[in-house]
Amino acid sequence: MSQQTRSVKVATRLISNNMLRINNIAFGAPRAFYIGMNRTIHTTKTIARLVTTLVIAVFEAKAEDERKLAKRIVVSIPDKKLVLFEGDQAVKVYDVAVGKPSTPTPQGEFQIVQRIPHPTWFGPNIVVAPGKNNPLGTRWLGLSVAGYGIHGTNVPSSIGKAASHGCIRMRNEDVEELFELVGVGVKVELSTYIGEEINVSSEKLVTDNRRNPVTGSGRTVNP
Repeated sequence: MSQQTRSVKVATRLISNNMLRINNIAFGAPRAFYIGMNRTIHTTKTIARLVTTLVIAVFEAKAEDERKLAKRIVVSIPDKKLVLFEGDQAVKVYDVAVGKPSTPTPQGEFQIVQRIPHPTWFGPNIVVAPGKNNPLGTRWLGLSVAGYGIHGTNVPSSIGKAASHGCIRMRNEDVEELFELVGVGVKVELSTYIGEEINVSSEKLVTDNRRNPVTGSGRTVNP
């Protein structure tokens, strides 16, 4: 093979290779653009779904907070009852213990300012960790009057009596239920008003829930 022939073949091969690269670039660029656009669209849709989910969650959380704030608690100290209202409707009634004569429950309108699950009790010269011996029981709902709150107990036999140091004691299972139903900011009225509103509310609550009646302690029972 002559030198001239070899040169022509090499040149032809180079031209062919370059044309192949040009073709790949020419056809590859739109394909790359198409793939890139698809990925961009997919990412945008994913972000949009996440944003939508987040917005829905925020609105649901806000609605739940507003619903909780629309509730109020009334405690009749003489009747030793705690009633949870939604608007004018009583939805739960619980038996409670209130302050004994030497350490009475304060009267007035307050708010829940703390929610503490499994609280630690800081007593005079003693600290009691969460557990079965804790005087605060399993939940603490602190009120806007310093040192007072609604809480559980390690002495359930005291419920229904004037036995506390001024706080509102509840059975642990009851305060755990109430804890999930109310939030910070809910109004709490501690009243010496004797039971017309409490008794009427209790009767109405049972009447309105004949298929799923509620006992005085707030627990559902079979009819």
